Amino acid sequence: MIPKLPKLILLLFISLIHIISNCQTTSYNQFSGQSKKKDYQIYLNINAGKLSGNMYHKFRDSLADFVRVEFVGNIINDSNFLLREFVEENNFATGVLNGRNFKAVLQFADSSFDTICLPMSYEPGEIRFESVSTAGSVKLFPTDASPEATFEMIVLVPGSGSTVMLRDEVMKFLNIYPDSINDQLVEPGKQLLNEQNAFLNHYLSLKSLYDTTGPSFNWFKTASTQILFNSPQLFCIENAMYAFTGGAHGIENISYGIFSTVTNRQLTSIDVFKPNTQFILSNLITNSVRKSNDIHADSSLPDYLYFVKQIEPNENIYITPAGIGFYYNSYEIAPYSTGQTNVFFLFEELKGLLTKEFENLITGH
Repeated sequence: MIPKLPKLILLLFISLIHIISNCQTTSYNQFSGQSKKKDYQIYLNINAGKLSGNMYHKFRDSLADFVRVEFVGNIINDSNFLLREFVEENNFATGVLNGRNFKAVLQFADSSFDTICLPMSYEPGEIRFESVSTAGSVKLFPTDASPEATFEMIVLVPGSGSTVMLRDEVMKFLNIYPDSINDQLVEPGKQLLNEQNAFLNHYLSLKSLYDTTGPSFNWFKTASTQILFNSPQLFCIENAMYAFTGGAHGIENISYGIFSTVTNRQLTSIDVFKPNTQFILSNLITNSVRKSNDIHADSSLPDYLYFVKQIEPNENIYITPAGIGFYYNSYEIAPYSTGQTNVFFLFEELKGLLTKEFENLITGH
C-alpha cells in the first residue's frame, strides 16, 4: 500500500536551490451514529482537500461484526466530497461535510445503498488527535529536466485529553522523537521539518554521483498515519511509509501501535495475549495464510515462496472494533514479490487467548 498524501507547498530559495516546503496543522475528526439499518463509526483525516481514513459498519439487528472500509477521497467543491475504497477505482460515497456532521450516500460492494448523517462524536475520555503535515521537494540541478527528491508526511499525535507521557510514546512510535536523550524535544511540526530537511539535504549531497546515462535519480518518501480504533481506554494507530532512493523498487513498511490511556504506554503482545498462547496463535495464523492462499495441507509454505514452514505471531499487532490483526511486511516471512501478509481474527476467534486486562481495556470495564 503506497500512501497517497496531499501536497502543501511553500516556495523557498535556499543556496540557489529551488525547494518547495510546508508544515501546517491539518485536521482529524471522528463520527458515529446510525442509519435506518446500520451502525457506523468513521475516523477521518482531512489534509489540503484530500480525505482518508477508516469506516466501520454493521447491521444493527445482526450478530455480525463491524466491517472495515479503508478509504481515500477528495473535497470537490466547498464541503462536497467523493470517497473510494483504497484499492478500488470507483467511488462508493458522495456526500457533504457540513459543520460537525458527515452526510453521505453510500453504495456497497453488494450494490446496496444507505444514507447516513453522522454527528462528530467523542466518548468522554477519548483522545482527540492533532494532524500535522509537511511536504517538500528539491531539484538536483536548477533546470526543468533535473531529477528531484520529494518528501511528504502526515502524522496524528494525541492532543486534547492526552498526557505528556502518552504523547511522547506515540511520537517515539512514529519515529518523530529525538534520537538521544540529549536532543531537545520539539513540537511535531518542527520535528517533521527536521526529518524533511535531513532527507532533502542528503539527496543534494549525492549530486556528484549523478549519471545521466544511469537509472532514475528521482527520490521520494511518503508517510501517513491513520486511526483504526479509539476508545477512552485504548487506541490503535497505523503508520505507513514508502521510500524510493534508487534500486529495483522502493521500501514499504506499515507498522501498528496499540496504546493504553490507562498506563500511558504502547502495549506489546505480552499485554494482549495470555502466557503460553504462542503455539496456538502460530497455528491460527499459519492456517489462515494457508486458507487465503489455497495452500493444501500436504504442501509446505516454502513451496509457495514463504521463508518459514510455520508463521509465528509478531509484534506488529492492530485492533479494530471487530478484532485483532497481525501484519507482516515484505521480506519478513516472504519475498517482495509475495507482498505483505495481513492476518485478521474476530474477537470470537481469539476467545480464551486474550489477557483479562486487555479484555477490560476493550470493554471499558
